Amino acid sequence: MAEAGKPVIWTKPQDLEFDGETLPELGGMFDGKFYAVTGDGSVIRFRANVPPVTLKLWIDPDDGRPLPKDPGFDKEPGR
Repeated sequence: MAEAGKPVIWTKPQDLEFDGETLPELGGMFDGKFYAVTGDGSVIRFRANVPPVTLKLWIDPDDGRPLPKDPGFDKEPGR
């Protein structure tokens, strides 16, 4: 689950489309940074401008490839 770039009515959540190539628009409320929830329930804040290849690895965990050493987390103080 991730914070979409385009708002939706909270009572009508929508899926983000991902065709394996074109990334969905993410973030928007925090200068390009966005929050996402992982499969284990962890909430992560990602920084703006995470490389597309890194985001694709997060979106498709079943591809068998490991995340890079820099997974795209926002490392601002207090985060």
